[in-house]
Amino acid sequence: MTITCLGRTGMEMAEMQVPAGTILMRALESVNFINPACGGFGSCGGCAVELGDGRTVQSCFIEVEEDMVVRKIRYH
Repeated sequence: MTITCLGRTGMEMAEMQVPAGTILMRALESVNFINPACGGFGSCGGCAVELGDGRTVQSCFIEVEEDMVVRKIRYH
């Protein structure tokens, strides 16, 4: 699966290949796209991203099952 990471302005910051089932937060951490303070427990909101369809989600709760585009919404 391909994850394309966009900055807040829409500029591409990173692109990576991950296996299906990868937790999105872990993939985004690996390229320093996010820096969640709680380590993936859903309590800090530091892993929040906007998906390509416009939804804002906490990436610690999302498994990658298809190609994705994510946009940074916080200053990390």
